[in-house]
Amino acid sequence: MNNNDLEERMNRVLAKLGLPFTVQWVQDPTNKSRGNIDVAQGTIHIFNVDEQGAWDTFLHEVLELKLKRITKLYRGLVNMLIEYIEKHVYQEKEAFLESLPFIVKEIEEMKQDE
Repeated sequence: MNNNDLEERMNRVLAKLGLPFTVQWVQDPTNKSRGNIDVAQGTIHIFNVDEQGAWDTFLHEVLELKLKRITKLYRGLVNMLIEYIEKHVYQEKEAFLESLPFIVKEIEEMKQDE
């Protein structure tokens, strides 16, 4: 099978799954990665030399795309929690710093009363 036939079949799968990506099968045995996703270009690159390996990589990349939607939700939630915690820690720190002169003054007055 040539590159174009395989790419066309993989692109039909992507269309059926509603994924707005295209596949480029670039047989590159020197590439350390079997494939990658270029979100900005909407392209899945597959570097395997053999067809079965290309299908295996295609499946992996499709699953990764689907999982990114799920992990994006968790990442958003975690970022909201971090922002919430940072805000409250900052408020507590500021309140502590504002009370510091009073604490120092009280200690100094007690030392002088001795």
